[in-house]
Amino acid sequence: MSKRDDVKKYYEWSSTIQRIVSYSFVINTFSAFLLLVISEKLLVVCVIIQLVAIFLNIVLNWVDDTIIFPNAEKSRRKVNIDNSFGINTTMDKTDGYYNNELDPSIEKLILNNFENIYFTMNIAKKMVFKEVIKTLIALIVLIIVFNLFSGTEIILLVFQIVFSGSYLLGLASFLIYFCQVKELYENFYQSLITENYYSEKLIIRLLGLSVEYEIIKGSHRIKLSTKIFNQLNSTLSQSWDELQKESLFYKKKR
Repeated sequence: MSKRDDVKKYYEWSSTIQRIVSYSFVINTFSAFLLLVISEKLLVVCVIIQLVAIFLNIVLNWVDDTIIFPNAEKSRRKVNIDNSFGINTTMDKTDGYYNNELDPSIEKLILNNFENIYFTMNIAKKMVFKEVIKTLIALIVLIIVFNLFSGTEIILLVFQIVFSGSYLLGLASFLIYFCQVKELYENFYQSLITENYYSEKLIIRLLGLSVEYEIIKGSHRIKLSTKIFNQLNSTLSQSWDELQKESLFYKKKR
């Protein structure tokens, strides 16, 4: 269990932005269904609310994807390197964030990354259903708007296409991300637990997979659910503690 995590504050900025994005999603969805029942007098107001909600959704997602979230991920990488090699490249520190007791080394870095992948895979797995539902709602909203304003309200139609399309593409990216992380986990598991054979080639291979993990994260920029992390953290930490003790590096240490 993490006692100190200075990097957490950077992710909190991203989480705040994503909460606003979620609110804008709800407002746009509610307004779309409201269009089905309101009078023509309130129609313009409802359309304006939708346009503002969609605009905020798109802009804030862009800011988070290009500035806030990458900065948090950069800080996490630095702390991982510091923890793995016992050096200081950043003022940010952690205590108990990584749950392995190996001495500073390449092996510790690899095991830290294996832990990251293990947590990421399990949290992402729990997020799949919600991401699918969210995308279906976005597509239903698009259908409603098209049925009501086909040939009119061109600006709203364009905004709604971009809005719904971003969630559809986001789901595709999320599913690809999950499959890639799952494959990495299986490769780490096979190398460190199943095969259980130490060699220089093994270290090089696992370092390559660690780099691949960072590339995958940077390409997809998936924000894992803080709520699900908090729910699963205790259980996953216990499971990870058992798993890492079966790893090649722990057996080598003994």
